[in-house]
Amino acid sequence: MDNTTNMSEGQDAQEGQEGPEVDNKKNKKKKRRASSISRHSRGANSKSIRPGAQKSTFPPASFTSNNVQTVQHTPKVEAQQQHRRDVHLLQMKLRYEQKKNAGTSQTVQQLTDGIQNLKEERDNIILMHKRNNNNLSQFNNQLKRTTKF
Repeated sequence: MDNTTNMSEGQDAQEGQEGPEVDNKKNKKKKRRASSISRHSRGANSKSIRPGAQKSTFPPASFTSNNVQTVQHTPKVEAQQQHRRDVHLLQMKLRYEQKKNAGTSQTVQQLTDGIQNLKEERDNIILMHKRNNNNLSQFNNQLKRTTKF
């Protein structure tokens, strides 16, 4: 009987010691969570901004939709941009097929042919625009000669 009472007393003593330690660990975890939440909730730019200063926002309040000017490209520039996009797409497809290694040589050949065709189209577009520019400059020169102020 003495052995059982000693064991139960020992268990009580151990339980008494474990209780506060477990509570301390839980409290520490809670504190860490609270600090990490507050750190994240402050935002990325909070350290660089003085207290009481307003964060800069874009667009500013004075910026109205009437002042917005969209860039309008000439047909030549638009054609070149579209051509670049098409070539890039075909090159990406070609790389994908080569990496995949499941594509047959026929599909790779089709893609390379497509890239070649697009390059030829680009050259034709550039030539056409050069001709148009030459014609326009000739027309302007004629106009200057005929109309003298």
